[in-house]
Amino acid sequence: IDTREQKPLKFTGHETTRRKLDEGDYATEQSEAKIVIERKSIEDFYGSIIQGHQRFKREILRAQEKGKTVYIFLEGYLLDVYMYCYQRNMKPETMEKIVETMKSRYNLQIVECKTRREMSKKIVQLCTEMEKW
Repeated sequence: IDTREQKPLKFTGHETTRRKLDEGDYATEQSEAKIVIERKSIEDFYGSIIQGHQRFKREILRAQEKGKTVYIFLEGYLLDVYMYCYQRNMKPETMEKIVETMKSRYNLQIVECKTRREMSKKIVQLCTEMEKW
């Protein structure tokens, strides 16, 4: 778990340590060379895409240069992000186009999660699959 992660997830049955990660919020020793795992709330995802777009894009490109795939584990659904756009006076269609462009251009993988518990399980599943490669 990255030391800057403000709301760390719990991984039942798995020992965790905190240390600075060059990219992402979570990693295993085996998966760190292959993937970047970012946890994002709806608001944080919106902010990363809109206000922090250039910084977020640089982070994704840095990971790609190292041969890593970036996985965004979203605390909610993309539909929630699009609905959040209404509150920010932004057309959801605009956000949808930005997200789809980033997914295709940067091979960005978005994993939607209903709960933090589900997110923890999906992260463990992904890391387990990566360790088999």
